[in-house]
Amino acid sequence: MSGRIVEITTPGRRIHLDRGFLAVREDDQTIGRVPLDDIDAVIAATPGLYWSGNILAALAERCVPVVLIGKNFAPI
Repeated sequence: MSGRIVEITTPGRRIHLDRGFLAVREDDQTIGRVPLDDIDAVIAATPGLYWSGNILAALAERCVPVVLIGKNFAPI
């Protein structure tokens, strides 16, 4: 079974760790959650994201690549 690629394209979202899930928040509401063990990659396609150190560490522990997209819409 293949995992998921999580792509975030909306500025202002907050990405954090929530009990074994990657959680996405907007304002004070959680708008999505994905189990960490199901994630194959994360694509950050907007410059206005807020990341917690805990989620970045949890992704790194699982060798999940995080791809940042630059202003020219190419990976950096």
